[in-house]
Amino acid sequence: MRRFIRFMSEAELEKYLKGEPLINEKEHKKGGPVGFCFFDATDMDPITAHHVLSGIATLEYMVEFMVEDDAAERILTKSEGRYHLPDTPLYERHNLTEYCTKSYSRDDFLPYQIWHLMISYPAIFQGEPLVVSMEGVK
Repeated sequence: MRRFIRFMSEAELEKYLKGEPLINEKEHKKGGPVGFCFFDATDMDPITAHHVLSGIATLEYMVEFMVEDDAAERILTKSEGRYHLPDTPLYERHNLTEYCTKSYSRDDFLPYQIWHLMISYPAIFQGEPLVVSMEGVK
């Protein structure tokens, strides 16, 4: 059994929880990943994943899925994306491994954890610093 994490919108999460198959054939970059992309939970922690996807993906919810080994091999395609990592200069981009698919559903992707996210970085609220974090993420 493998675990994968994905950040998503409320609309995507609702469809997933209703048991609807999700379909996405969008090519993110010519010749690059296609569809829904996930990070292997053993390769990337949720806070780093949140950082690298900020400004790129919808970050309303983070879902950690459990996927049987054979299903992961059958459904997911290993790919690479170029992302900025925390604590590196802003101009640096790093190739990170991600796993993509054009469709997924509850048939193969079992929910392990679902987190509704809040702002994960210091913010200014009415002139005062406000520090908040992702709810419950280790």
